[in-house]
Amino acid sequence: YGTDPAVGTGNDDPDNLAQLHYKILSDDGEVSDWFGYSVDIDGDTAIVGTVRDDDNGTDAGAAYVYIRDGPGDWNLQQKLTGSSGAAGDWFGDEVAVEGDTILVGSSGDDTNGSAAGAVYIYTRTGSVWTELVKIVPPDAVALDNFGASVDLEGDYAVVGSVGHDVAAADSGAVYVYLHDGLGSWDFQQKLSASDGAFEDYFGSGVSVSGDSVAVTASYDDDNGAESGSVYVFRRSGVTWTEEDKLTPADGAANDFFGFPVVIDGDTVMAGAYSKDGVSTDSGAAYVFTRSGSSWTEQAKLLPADPAVDQWFGWAIGLSGNVAVVSAIGDSQQGTFAGAAYVFVQDAQGNWSEYTKLTANDGAMDDAFGYALSLSNDRLISTAVADADNGFESGSTYLFEFTDTDGDGHPDFADEFPNDPNEYEDLDGDGIGNNGDPDDDNDGMPDSFEATYGFDPLDATDATSVFDGDGHDNESEFRFCTNPIVGTGNDDPDNLTQLHFKILANDGEIADYY
Repeated sequence: YGTDPAVGTGNDDPDNLAQLHYKILSDDGEVSDWFGYSVDIDGDTAIVGTVRDDDNGTDAGAAYVYIRDGPGDWNLQQKLTGSSGAAGDWFGDEVAVEGDTILVGSSGDDTNGSAAGAVYIYTRTGSVWTELVKIVPPDAVALDNFGASVDLEGDYAVVGSVGHDVAAADSGAVYVYLHDGLGSWDFQQKLSASDGAFEDYFGSGVSVSGDSVAVTASYDDDNGAESGSVYVFRRSGVTWTEEDKLTPADGAANDFFGFPVVIDGDTVMAGAYSKDGVSTDSGAAYVFTRSGSSWTEQAKLLPADPAVDQWFGWAIGLSGNVAVVSAIGDSQQGTFAGAAYVFVQDAQGNWSEYTKLTANDGAMDDAFGYALSLSNDRLISTAVADADNGFESGSTYLFEFTDTDGDGHPDFADEFPNDPNEYEDLDGDGIGNNGDPDDDNDGMPDSFEATYGFDPLDATDATSVFDGDGHDNESEFRFCTNPIVGTGNDDPDNLTQLHFKILANDGEIADYY
């Protein structure tokens, strides 16, 4: 738990912690294993990649699966190694878990040539994980590094192949696989950048959410050499199409924007760990949001204590209205000891820093925050160079934030911590958004806004005149006319009788007004 065993009060009593802080070491850890090179968490299951494990040869790699048996009680379920693992495979380069399915990247696999790469898919029955299939792309060649990035959601698996040659050498590609529901994962489509170029390394980061995939090209040069970019692809039916390319307004050379990237619904968060701010390489993270098919930069996140070579933005996690951004160069506990910052988004869309996390036993060169993953009220963060099992053997920390109502939103990010059906109140009227008929309090019910394609969380659309008839949308609601048609009986000026609707300003559910 990272607490003092000789003190049983305050924050040294695990029962009093706002977040449980639990440390994991591999049972067979050794010098330079890099336990924690990659990590993912989904509910009560976590997976930790260890690319330099030597069970199948030098740097063959392994992945460890842990399950939660109770608050703060995480135990090893199984150690995974590829069935055809060999020296230099880097099995565990990237990992992803959802439910009873795991993806493990092995970017150094030589099946189709030196470092062509591969991905292993595992499924769980009961408490046993079984290798289902090893996938390689249909056009794999040497040095493609297929498996350097992976992500998984529902029936879709997405894999980056950063060294694949499309537009030019090492421009990069991403491969999408679809689960057929019967146990097979079938190749669906290969994605590449519309403006791909030499050594863009498209696919150095991937993230999938619903019908959207975000892809990093961290060496893209649009804002200067190696400034970086993120591409968003969207699926219609069975076809994925490039929707937008994202770059920050203040992008510059050597920012490496997009390393890493996470998409969650209509929000993309991307790091730029080498961004120069108040100090050289202090780093930054950016938030973009989507309206329709257009993406807009919403926020730039910075730590409250930026410093030179802090590398804020090295790893990120995003879950609902909570984000975690690591800074592996943070020196609070020694040079490159590392830290992670928790941010919360309020109902109006504003992000603010909530707290800074460090390992209770953090030390110089641990690189806490090297990899991290956030799943509702649980965070896993690694310290890949921790020396508890020998030099750079690595370790992993699990944090469990208090969530009183069990709705997946930690209490610190929940305006209704005792109501599992609510967590935010956009208009501040004391009614949670799920139960509020007018979330943005603009005079138009959410149902009306949804019918005509307005945003029920944006009050400004009430004063807009969409159909050009001179009457704003809120007036059209009260006249019971169509706000997107400005002729005939849908123009209030043409009505032979005025038809005006009145709602109580403080109306609530079951008022019978």
